[in-house]
Amino acid sequence: MINKQVSFTAGGDGNFSGISADQRANGVTKFIKVFAKIADATKPHIIRSTFFLTKPSLLTDSRSYMIKGTQRDQLGAIGTRKYATGVLHTAVTAGDTVLVVDFETGSGADLVVQAGDKIAVKEGVTENTDLYVASVVWTGDQAAITLTTNVRLDFTTAALVASCILDTANVNPSFDNIVKTFSTSTFNETTHPIQTNNLATTEQTITITMTGTTTFSCLSDEKGILATGSTLSDYAPVNADFSLPYFILPAAGWGGTGTVGETMQFQIHPAAVPIWVVQKTSAGVGMGTDEVYLSARLES
Repeated sequence: MINKQVSFTAGGDGNFSGISADQRANGVTKFIKVFAKIADATKPHIIRSTFFLTKPSLLTDSRSYMIKGTQRDQLGAIGTRKYATGVLHTAVTAGDTVLVVDFETGSGADLVVQAGDKIAVKEGVTENTDLYVASVVWTGDQAAITLTTNVRLDFTTAALVASCILDTANVNPSFDNIVKTFSTSTFNETTHPIQTNNLATTEQTITITMTGTTTFSCLSDEKGILATGSTLSDYAPVNADFSLPYFILPAAGWGGTGTVGETMQFQIHPAAVPIWVVQKTSAGVGMGTDEVYLSARLES
């Protein structure tokens, strides 16, 4: 298990820029897109990742939430499902199956907790982060959450309850979406898969174009023209930031004889989960500095 917490401060020196007097008067919503990246070469495979906010907003008329992103989405075209954190309304005892939680204003309308969600309960260093929601009844911004299993520990009304982004599919580096326009060449990615890695693989669409019987050019939609290659040896264009290849195209996968102009296109994806962290400040909010904490749990 890898545990990591990252903070986002709404003050002038933080990731969220300071809130101006005009923004306080009229309200403002600020977005930051972050990537929870596996930057550990010794952890080649992650089976599950969990992300949640561990601090509700401290400012009056302010709220924070998360939205799961995609590798390439941009502001204006992001998802609408929100995940947020509240505070226990009543204490719970080990064995309880119902949590009553007070969330920030607007959370109930956004259904920040839904049936099937994973949730985390945290109070200081005490955590219960593997709970799942059977059903939830909203009364305004208060949620009565029925769990599929019992709470294992005791928690007071100081405990935080967070709905979690759970990812079991997009944590590890990968390749997909192979499209070939071969007539005389072949490439067997099933027997000889394209190799990716935690550190150097980034989000790219790669186009291989045959320039001879064994030679080819390589174009990345993100990095531009990459080094030329040959079907006679492993092709491994280097990411200079890590001195490791973005990917390796194994020579053993090639067959046939190349014809000039034939192409193979595929996508590579990094060992990173994209998350939008959002801070929404309502009109008329008072002075103050707020912080948002994103917690990541990676299980290998």
